[in-house]
Amino acid sequence: TDEYRFLKADDSWVVVQDRGFVVFDKTGKPVRMVGAMTDVTEERRAWANQAFLRELTESLIDLRDADEIIDTAERMLGQHLGASRVAYGDFEKDEDAFTVRKDWAPGLGPAEGRFRLSDFGGRVEANLRSGTVDITRDVEFEFDGDLLDRVRSNDIRSAITVPILREGRLASIFVVHDVKPRDWREDEVALVRQVTDRLASEIERSRAEASLRDAKENLERTVAERTAKLQESMEEAERFNYSISHDLRTPLRAISATAQILLEEAEGLDSYSRELLERQAYNAQRLGLLIDQLLRFSRLGRVEMTRTRLDVTTIARAVADEIVQADATLACSFEIQEGMSAEGDQALVRLVFGNLLENACKFSKGQGAVRVRQENNTFSVSDEGVGFD
Repeated sequence: TDEYRFLKADDSWVVVQDRGFVVFDKTGKPVRMVGAMTDVTEERRAWANQAFLRELTESLIDLRDADEIIDTAERMLGQHLGASRVAYGDFEKDEDAFTVRKDWAPGLGPAEGRFRLSDFGGRVEANLRSGTVDITRDVEFEFDGDLLDRVRSNDIRSAITVPILREGRLASIFVVHDVKPRDWREDEVALVRQVTDRLASEIERSRAEASLRDAKENLERTVAERTAKLQESMEEAERFNYSISHDLRTPLRAISATAQILLEEAEGLDSYSRELLERQAYNAQRLGLLIDQLLRFSRLGRVEMTRTRLDVTTIARAVADEIVQADATLACSFEIQEGMSAEGDQALVRLVFGNLLENACKFSKGQGAVRVRQENNTFSVSDEGVGFD
């Protein structure tokens, strides 16, 4: 079995497979040969085209830039078909004007620029608008007049033009040219169609990835800008809190000191007046502590919390006692679960319980108990007040 090529009278080549065997007589002498020749041209072309498509896929799969994808597909297809030029163009919104940004045309002048589909004749325009591949075998017999002059000036003698439609609209074209007449075979037209489909998919992928990258960069830029603004706002809030806390401390110290002086030096105070002064001094001290905690809370974004193992039951009871001592009119009773514990910043946990218990007590108005419970890692504060909408 052997394979070799034959040059036919029309200057085309065919691949033949020759198979034969020798017939021997009784003495072992060869007397004749029997065999057959088979034209395997189509089969070999199909194999070559499939191998080319695999190679093209491997070459395009890692490319990210649309222009690089187009350049690679143009070059590889042109070399595989032995064509003179391969070009890709994108249509504008009117589906008539299109631009060829770059073509593969070794030894020829570039055919880059802006063109109009309507200038290429009714047959070409009708085929492409309907999504049909247009095949030109020899412009000298298929075109005339200004159109013939135009294609001659671009070194076009034969061509395969494939339209790319997106959502029913003419979006792009992929063109293969030859400088000589060419009777394009069916397998060549089919191959150009396959390469066009693959190229369109790869371009869409590339553009989608580019859009995602742009969106990601825009998002990161927006996040950075907003983070900077937030940081600026936090710093401004911190400066404001520091200023307010400083301004509040001065009159607060005066209130606390005055109450303390009256308690120590005033004579003849009745028990009720003394109780009011003690309550004033205590709440002034408590308000000072709250101001310090508020200032610390405003710095949490930049200050590391001190995490320790906490006896939450003890903290809750201490807060409850402070609430009762601060305002006896609240008449609250507390039910605090034994053995509660957690990890956290003691000052912040105390601040949270202070706000929750004081609100619960304030809106209960003596109606039942305020309960503090722990279930797994969740703490709850409940009351039996009327609530609010």
